Amino acid sequence: MHLKSMKSTRILVSVIVPIYNAEQFLAEAIESVLNQHIHDLELILVNDGSTDSSKSLCLYYVDQDSRVKFIDSPNRGVSQARNLGLDSAVGDYVYFLDADDTVASDFLKTCVGVVKKNKADIIVIGEYYCRRIKHTPVLPTCAMMLNKEFLSKNKSIRFPAGIQPCEDGLLSHQLLSLTSNIALNFHGVHYYRQHNNQNHVQINSNAWSVLNQIPNWLAILDDFYVKYKRYQNHSLSFAKFMKHELLELRYLAMELDGLQKSFLFEIVQKFYQEKIAPNLTETELKKLGSVFLNFVSMENHHLFDAYYFKYTRRKKIIGGVELFLVKFIPVSSWRRSRRRQVYERLSL
Repeated sequence: MHLKSMKSTRILVSVIVPIYNAEQFLAEAIESVLNQHIHDLELILVNDGSTDSSKSLCLYYVDQDSRVKFIDSPNRGVSQARNLGLDSAVGDYVYFLDADDTVASDFLKTCVGVVKKNKADIIVIGEYYCRRIKHTPVLPTCAMMLNKEFLSKNKSIRFPAGIQPCEDGLLSHQLLSLTSNIALNFHGVHYYRQHNNQNHVQINSNAWSVLNQIPNWLAILDDFYVKYKRYQNHSLSFAKFMKHELLELRYLAMELDGLQKSFLFEIVQKFYQEKIAPNLTETELKKLGSVFLNFVSMENHHLFDAYYFKYTRRKKIIGGVELFLVKFIPVSSWRRSRRRQVYERLSL
C-alpha cells in the first residue's frame, strides 16, 4: 500500500473517497470537495485496484493540493477501501463521498455549522433523510457525517468486508443504535449521479447475488445486538431496519421471481419471529405498520402479494383524493405543509 500524505494541520473534516475505475467522474468529485467554502479539510482518495486512469488522476491532485492524501490498495471492495481511509483520517468529523457523486460548494460549511451548535456523534444530512430518520434507522453514506471520536470509541464497528449492497446500512444502523446524540442538517446538498456502471446497479441486476448475502446481514446485526445487549430495548429499531432494507428495498423494489420471493420471505419471517417479535410491545408493533406486520405473519408470499396489491391500490386512491383536496387550502404555507405530509405518508 502506497500512502502520500499532506502537511500537518488541524483538520475539521476528513472526506474519504473510495475509487474503482471512476476516471469518467472522478475529477468532478474531487474538485467539488477542494472547492468547498471551508479550507480546513483533508481529502483521502483510496484507489481500490483501479485498472483505468483513476490512479493517475489521484496523483495529479496530490501534487496540486496539499490537502489531498492518496492510498493505493489492491482491489478488496468498497467496504475495505472506506475502512482504509478511515484508518488514515485525522479530521474531527468524517464524510464518505462516492467517486461518481459531488457535493454543493457549501456542503461542508452547513455541516460544520451544525457541529458548532451541537457536537453530535452523527449528523444526518439532507432534508429527505432528516425527515425520514425517525421512521428508518438506516443511512446511506451520502447522508451521514460521523464524529471521529465517536468512531474511535467503537472501533469494532466498521464497514463489513465483502458486503455490498447494504454495507452502509449495516454500519449506520449499528452506530445509530449506540447514540442519541444526533444532529440534523437540512441544508446539505449532495448530488447523486445515476448511471448504468454503478456498483449497486450491477449488483442488483443479479437478484441472487443480493439475496444470498442477507443471512450475513442478519448475522452481523444479531452479533451486534447480542454483544451490546440491544434486543430488549432496541428490537423495534431492528424491525424497522428489516422493514426498510429487506421488505421495501429488496422484496418490493427488486424484480424477484417466485423462488426468490419465497427464499427472502422465509428468511425474514424466521428471523423476525425468533429474534424480534418476543421483545416487542403492542405499542411498538403499531409503529411497524400493517404492511410489514402482514409480511412477517402471513402463511406464504402468494397471500402477501395479493394483500399488497389491494393495499397499494386503495392507498393510491385515498392519496389522490387527499392531494386533490389540498389544492383548496387557502394559505400557501399550510398547503405545502399538508402536501408534504401526504407524500411522506404515501412513502412509508
